[in-house]
Amino acid sequence: MKETGMNFEELITDPRTSFHDDHRTLIDLNGLKAQIKHLEEYFFWDGQKTAKSLWGHQKTALSTAIAYINGEKSIPEREQQTEAALLKLPTGTGKSGIIAVLSRCSPQVRKVLVLTPRKALTEQLQNDICYRFWRHIGFDVEDGVTFVANEETTGRPLEEAYIQTFLPSKAEIMVAHIPESERVVLVGTHQSLSDIRKAAIGGDLMHHCSDFPTIWRSCSANGLGVDVKQQGISGVEFRSTRICWA
Repeated sequence: MKETGMNFEELITDPRTSFHDDHRTLIDLNGLKAQIKHLEEYFFWDGQKTAKSLWGHQKTALSTAIAYINGEKSIPEREQQTEAALLKLPTGTGKSGIIAVLSRCSPQVRKVLVLTPRKALTEQLQNDICYRFWRHIGFDVEDGVTFVANEETTGRPLEEAYIQTFLPSKAEIMVAHIPESERVVLVGTHQSLSDIRKAAIGGDLMHHCSDFPTIWRSCSANGLGVDVKQQGISGVEFRSTRICWA
């Protein structure tokens, strides 16, 4: 029997989440249901054909992130800020895979900025999103090439994506490609974000990126000196979805 994804009732009762009854009215439950159903149709959700199944806690994390994306994020007492979601998973439990699925497969998250604390982690995560994670779960993937597939291979199409390192030296390239791309994943460090903020072309790039959902990979409010609540960049503030990982 096909395993179904978590519904919101299950997220409320799951002791690993902080959802409670009051959140029912703050979340678009129909949107949540439709987007989880979309992910369920990929073969890797429950290990159909040659694909390995996602772990249960990865499905819970994805469902939690999607619930947050479909929820009300405003803070009444802080009108200029929005709430971020925090997902905490130990080392080796598949955080990179969750980011790969969310950035490549979500019907709502079409363009995303992924930030990491170190350059080495940026390169690793970009490779995971492009091809390495998909090879790990059982698909035939060419090394170094962004993996795309039709529904016969993955259950639902895994679309072409513009995946680029978020660096000041590539700002002009990103400005040229982002408007033309249906799905965009930019991967960089917190330092790159700061450097682009200072660059002459940073304003143009941030104009395109200001509404991108932002994933902060392996960051903590007190560990890296990064303000995950709000980043003002060349006059443009990130007021969109922020999913923080620790």
